[in-house]
Amino acid sequence: MIYLTILSITILFFLFAFIISPLSKQLTGIKLCAICAASSTTWLALLTLRTLNFLEVDGTLLGVLFGGSVVGIMYALRDKFKERKIKHFWMIRVLWVPWGFFLAYAVAKKDSSMIQIGLAITFMIGLTILAMFKFKKNENKEKVISAGNKKKTKPNTSDSEKQDAIKKLEENLEDCC
Repeated sequence: MIYLTILSITILFFLFAFIISPLSKQLTGIKLCAICAASSTTWLALLTLRTLNFLEVDGTLLGVLFGGSVVGIMYALRDKFKERKIKHFWMIRVLWVPWGFFLAYAVAKKDSSMIQIGLAITFMIGLTILAMFKFKKNENKEKVISAGNKKKTKPNTSDSEKQDAIKKLEENLEDCC
């Protein structure tokens, strides 16, 4: 099964890289990551075939492929957060990766109650991400409106030191990988 999986990912990579991704970019403006799409298509196909009892698929293989997608999604989200200048991505990272692995494990084990829990939590994390994108959009509008209304005051030294320490901690959390 592993050789079929490697062959599938390789063939799909070239299909996505040279045909589907450029076409998607041209028609929708969305650029697809060829290796991400190839891997995801492969594990989705294997999961579907296993679920429909058409093929005996090793749960470990599915878990490994799914785990790769969890990490890939995390990096894609990180890029979107940086693009939109949204801070505190570390909060999403610390939620997304462990719960994504939880869901991957549940799928590998065919544990329907764990899958339901994992999907529910992943859905809530997704809603949190959407809310952060929406909040940032509204925050930017407020900054433009209130830019001329701010009074400049010198912060208290101890407050300034605390703010610097918090900022340094947040930067370390943001750039952990």
